[in-house]
Amino acid sequence: MIDLVRGGSRTVGQMLPDASRVGLWTFGSHLSGTRDYKVVVPIGPLTAQHRKALAGAVRALAPQHTGTGLY
Repeated sequence: MIDLVRGGSRTVGQMLPDASRVGLWTFGSHLSGTRDYKVVVPIGPLTAQHRKALAGAVRALAPQHTGTGLY
C-alpha cells in the first residue's frame, strides 16, 4: 500500500507547475506531542530544492502503527 502512496506522490509532484506550493504531512495519533500530525516537509514553492526535499521524504515514507488522528 505504501508503494501506491509513493508512486502517486511522485506522479503528482511531477505534474504540478513550479508556481505550486506543496508540503508533506503525516497523520496519526500523537505524532508531534499532542498533535495528530507532523510536518515532514513544510509547504513551499516547487523550486528544484523543494522538489528534491519532497522526493527524498516520499522515498522515506514508511507505515507507522499510530492509530488514526482523523475524526
